[in-house]
Amino acid sequence: MSPQSDEQIYHPASLLSRVSAQVTHLLTSSTTSTSVHVSILPVCGLIFQLSEGTLLTAAEQQTLLTALARAVIDSEGLQENVCAAQLSPIPPRLPCWLAYQVARQANRYGQHDLAASIYEKLSPLTLSERTNYWLRGLWEFSRAEAQLLLLARRLHADCPEPRNDIPGAQEVTRSKPQPWVDDLIDGLRQASDIVHKTRSMFICVGGSDNRWFQAEYVGIRGSLYLCLAELCISANYFTHVSRWPGRYRSRCTDSVTPTAVRALAVPTWVVRQLDLWCGLADRLCTLQSQCLDADQTTHGHLYAYPFIIQLVGFFIDVLQSIRDVYGGADKLHYEQVPVSENLSKGDPFRTVLQELRQIAQSHMKFNPLHTTNFDWLSYLALQVARVASHWPRFFFQRLQTSTVRLVLLPKAGNNPEDVLTVSSEVGHMVQVMGVVQQRSRLPHGQVARRIHAVEVELTVTTAFSETPGLHRRGVGDLVFSSIRSARLQRDYFHCEFCVRFPDPVQLSLNTAQRQANTIYRVSAVAILSDTFGTRWRLTHASGAPIETTLVRVESTNSSSLSVPPTPTKPTDPADSRVHV
Repeated sequence: MSPQSDEQIYHPASLLSRVSAQVTHLLTSSTTSTSVHVSILPVCGLIFQLSEGTLLTAAEQQTLLTALARAVIDSEGLQENVCAAQLSPIPPRLPCWLAYQVARQANRYGQHDLAASIYEKLSPLTLSERTNYWLRGLWEFSRAEAQLLLLARRLHADCPEPRNDIPGAQEVTRSKPQPWVDDLIDGLRQASDIVHKTRSMFICVGGSDNRWFQAEYVGIRGSLYLCLAELCISANYFTHVSRWPGRYRSRCTDSVTPTAVRALAVPTWVVRQLDLWCGLADRLCTLQSQCLDADQTTHGHLYAYPFIIQLVGFFIDVLQSIRDVYGGADKLHYEQVPVSENLSKGDPFRTVLQELRQIAQSHMKFNPLHTTNFDWLSYLALQVARVASHWPRFFFQRLQTSTVRLVLLPKAGNNPEDVLTVSSEVGHMVQVMGVVQQRSRLPHGQVARRIHAVEVELTVTTAFSETPGLHRRGVGDLVFSSIRSARLQRDYFHCEFCVRFPDPVQLSLNTAQRQANTIYRVSAVAILSDTFGTRWRLTHASGAPIETTLVRVESTNSSSLSVPPTPTKPTDPADSRVHV
């Protein structure tokens, strides 16, 4: 086959025409409807992949959906489909379930405009409130992504690249405000508001898993938009409105010396932005530690773009480097961070990350004693916003399910409010037993990550006081903490802890009788370890509820006031603490 024919075949427009041409072939073949359904999704995925960087136009979307509908209807030998979603003002119509699958495929490859139009047509056809919330949430999320994407690409086509400040220059004039920055800020904040509204819709869906991953994924996406908007606002204000840099000198001579540079105070906006981005990074790590059942592509997505531990880490490195410049560091933090190679070759962030690093490197050598232009930070945000996000597979499909059940003994009863009374004279033996169940939807029941060990973290905190008027005093104070490891025996594990509670008589002496009737809460949580050594800290929503029981401590020897007080925060000597 000649190169010209190859180029024609693999062009998206050519593929769309070939999809339409298959309708005639299906009329004369014995292709079943099942095989047609199976073959349609890979064809759509190929078209979406080849359209990377551009959204399908309305005409191209109409051509694709019409061709798919004709292929399905003709293969089934039907002229009308009573359970169908009208995807265009003219026939034919595409079956509901297949239309939903096409929309999911569009989200996974960044064609959010097409997905939003499909979800909008499917929403009125739902039969349950939960399904309606789910589809409307998908529609809102896709619409927000598509609108921001179109805005960012339009702004990028019109705005010039930010110029570099000359490090040796004695004075740099303030640059004129850029109108596109205000438009980008408005677009990011509007997208953040819509996405957080979508998160509420996903929470309303409910269900056995409560859509915890989808809700948190969308919430983090909205927080990312908000962080980008706040970064643009701070950089824009500091560049065009803020005080002259001489005001930031704490002790500085007339000549520019290294000592004077080190005496500069770091601008407040840099510190505030670091706090915002570090908080987002912690939230991302928490989400990733719960995704035990996610497929490998989803973990690659979370690590790369758009969420993104790599993306958030990049902005943290940039802000820390700006702080280093004002602090007079010999080597910037940005120069000490290696470029990670753990990125999927097909992920759009792999290319964007290199561009972002080049832009940051070219603007990092600024003179903090002179007026500094930080418009390039807004340009970084624009570069991120103009790349279409690829939703992970785990957002729509779960290939395996892991659940953990814990039993904490002894307990006073089945009611969580029942209180167990123990003596303070001896250590209290606590047993934690549990079972780990893993089920797979893959062929032959294969599990991607098999759990082989469990770490049980036992904590004792003050729950409340039975003394009138002291209900809130001292609640949540840590009294005891310990971690035990146990290997799975088939699916079961067992751990034992020895807990010594504070003596209530001594506490009464120290606190003037105010804490004589304190109730303690004993909590156990499981931390899972797979065969690769990765540790997963699941939550109640992700399949690992916390087991708790309430304990009241009473003293059998009320005259033992001369006994040395028990430490209020004892720790098991054999404790193997590992922070998650």
